Amino acid sequence: METRETPQRRASYILATTFVILAAGIVCAGYFYYRNYEKHYRAEVELQMSAIAHLKVSGLAQWRKEQMEDASLFLKNVSFSSLVRRYFEKPDDADARLQIQSWVEKFLQSKDQCDGIRLVDDRGVTRLSVPAGLPPFSPTLSMLIPEVLGSSRVNFQDFYRDEHDRKVYLACLVPILDETGGGRPLGVIVLRIDPGIYLYPYLQHWPTYSRTAETLLVRRKGSDVLFLNELRFQKDTALILRISMERRDLPSVMAALGREGIVEGRDYRGIPAIAYLSPIPGSPWFLVARMDLAEVYAPWRERLWIIISFVGALLVGAGAVVALILRQQSVRSYKTRLEAAAALRESHERFLLVCRATHDVVWDWDLHTDALWWNENFQSLFGYPIEEIEPGIKSWKNRIHPDDGGRVTAGIHAAINGGETLWSDQYRFRRYDGSYAEIYDRGYVQREANGNAVRMIGTMQDITERKRVEEKEREMERRLLHAQKLESLGVLAGGIAHDFNNLLTAILGNMDLALDDLSPVSPARRNIEDAINATKRAEALTRQMLAYSGKGRFIIADLDLSELVEENAHLLKSALSKSTTLNLRLGRGLPPISADAGQIQQVVMNLITNASESLGEQAGIVALSTGVLDCDDEAYLIRSRIEKKPAPGRYVFLDVTDTGCGMDEETKGRLFDPFFTTKFTGRGLGMSAVLGIVRGHEGAIMVESEVGKGTTVRVLFPVSKTAPAGRGPKEKAVKGRMRDAGMPPLSGTVLIIDDEEMVRRPCAAMVEHAGYLTLTAASGDKAAALLRDHADEIVCVILDLTMPGMDGVATFEALRRIKPDVKVILSSGYNEQEATQRFPGHVLAGFIKKPYEMAALLAELGRVAAM
Repeated sequence: METRETPQRRASYILATTFVILAAGIVCAGYFYYRNYEKHYRAEVELQMSAIAHLKVSGLAQWRKEQMEDASLFLKNVSFSSLVRRYFEKPDDADARLQIQSWVEKFLQSKDQCDGIRLVDDRGVTRLSVPAGLPPFSPTLSMLIPEVLGSSRVNFQDFYRDEHDRKVYLACLVPILDETGGGRPLGVIVLRIDPGIYLYPYLQHWPTYSRTAETLLVRRKGSDVLFLNELRFQKDTALILRISMERRDLPSVMAALGREGIVEGRDYRGIPAIAYLSPIPGSPWFLVARMDLAEVYAPWRERLWIIISFVGALLVGAGAVVALILRQQSVRSYKTRLEAAAALRESHERFLLVCRATHDVVWDWDLHTDALWWNENFQSLFGYPIEEIEPGIKSWKNRIHPDDGGRVTAGIHAAINGGETLWSDQYRFRRYDGSYAEIYDRGYVQREANGNAVRMIGTMQDITERKRVEEKEREMERRLLHAQKLESLGVLAGGIAHDFNNLLTAILGNMDLALDDLSPVSPARRNIEDAINATKRAEALTRQMLAYSGKGRFIIADLDLSELVEENAHLLKSALSKSTTLNLRLGRGLPPISADAGQIQQVVMNLITNASESLGEQAGIVALSTGVLDCDDEAYLIRSRIEKKPAPGRYVFLDVTDTGCGMDEETKGRLFDPFFTTKFTGRGLGMSAVLGIVRGHEGAIMVESEVGKGTTVRVLFPVSKTAPAGRGPKEKAVKGRMRDAGMPPLSGTVLIIDDEEMVRRPCAAMVEHAGYLTLTAASGDKAAALLRDHADEIVCVILDLTMPGMDGVATFEALRRIKPDVKVILSSGYNEQEATQRFPGHVLAGFIKKPYEMAALLAELGRVAAM
């Protein structure tokens, strides 16, 4: 009996022992399984929250930087500040206001996050707003005007609530400084930004489904934390909800105190939550990405009950039979693998949802296997068919531009081996069609507990268009600076020419008087005539300088450009070397242009000469073409090398093309600089005179050239809209002396007004040759006094245009107040159109251009006296 019972007891003992061990093993296994699942699930949640937070932090930092960069377009902008100064000094200057408004409207159209721009002066008064219906200027921003004017940088106004419409805005305030006036502050450009357009939707968007997750933006304000955006579970909180810094269990308070990363605490509702904290670089903001702990723990509790039920079932089954227990253990192991696979699949699907929510390429690189995965955006951005996308890191490296590949690879390895968490770079990436896209790539390095990198996850953003826009803006700025330099040189050239004409007037007048007093057989007569001819050649130089300054038009008439070129064909051919062939392709029946024939001839001759010199001693072809161009494309007209771009319309063009050496970018940049040449020194104004003449005719110049492939210069002249009105060309100067012409002596007194003694004295002597008496004055106030004392005697006035103190215009008005019917002959080194346009509403009796000969002066004086 004992022998039978002993095996039974032993079997029972073994069975009981086995059951106990099995039960203990089941319980322990269930416990450790739960703890392991809890750890991995928590890590997954933290990784997801940190990835989302990093994306939002980088997006907010980039957005803030872009707003500052956009606003800096107005900072130290010489052209814009000049327009603002004009408008502030003359509020009725409609042209300046329209240019400022056009500038601001174009900026506003290109920036979809800026909903309003206003220009305020140094007293905070709004002088211009776009759009026109903006509410009154916010007192919050108005108080910042003195501080902004005292700075020389863009000021970013953080979130504020407008006192008028009670909405929340941000703003960029840019001081407008008078760059030409020593940096004097003029006013402030205020760019109002509506966060509801970009920031709030961006913050409220959570890339995966969640019942409680949300993103908060806060900042510290005194002893409180201020919430900057609308919350998911509480309305009307932006810039209203404040929480004391003493509540250190709140994630928002922790963020304001400088904590970063994953934390747990209670949210603004008092509910336990998990959050990821991070400051926004370059701002006082802190980002809090939070989720209720109840939502996080819900899957854990569900899994815990499943494990408890499962273990209980196993224990019950193990009590019946050990074999069943062993079988149940096998079933449990199998189910565990299925559940792990399901969890992994769920995690993968969640990751794919995040990838689909962005327009960027998301990539995942396993550093152990070198396997590289891209999301589907890789195909849409770069055009690669799915079958040609190799899942390896080598495929990615081979598509980087050869000049960038070494730098990019070295940067990635440095981040991995140097313990860095983030890596970023800009490089060129080859598309499927062979072209290259500009890429901004950034990656997050994931490491094990021991610090070894195991994978990199990142995004690739195509910034080709943004780079193109930035390059276009830099090119426009370069052209603007170049145009301003040429304009300054033009002003200088015009001033020098005017002063030089005064000197030539004195020289030519004295020579003319001396020649008139000499005997026809005097040996000195030849020397004086040579000096007069040299003075006339010097006058031609001043005409070129005035042409460069854009003030050189003298006799305007409608003319056919093709006929003008054809009439001067023999002169053009004589300017070319024997080895150069001139081809003329002239359009027939061209519409007329309003121009000075002599100056247009100079333009053609200079272009032909320049083209011939580019050929050197080699044989080549210079082609000259004319025709009509209907140009409505502003993008084409903006290529003009003249600072003032012409309006769209109909133009007559002149093309001069050569097969010469061509020009590089540096030479093209200096082509219109005065006295610049690539041949030898001493060539004069040349192309700069061409620029001035075309500028004076309100035309355009385009230059296309490449080294070794020749040059094409296109000149556009606007088609004449109406036949020229007013008097015709000036009468030819009377030849010969007064005594030779037999003109009878005249009577009366002529008042001569000029601030230069060397001009007044010979002018008076020449006038006295005609039989007049003369009075001279060096200034406008002295001239007015003389006219007041001799009003009945003075029959005519010769008036200089430019004088210190009272200039010609002010003196003319003073004389007309004393004697309304006084006859005034204007004298100036500028041409008649430039000089007389300064007298709107007044009728001048005559005009004499400096330098002048005695015959021309006396002829004009006689004509005016006979009126």
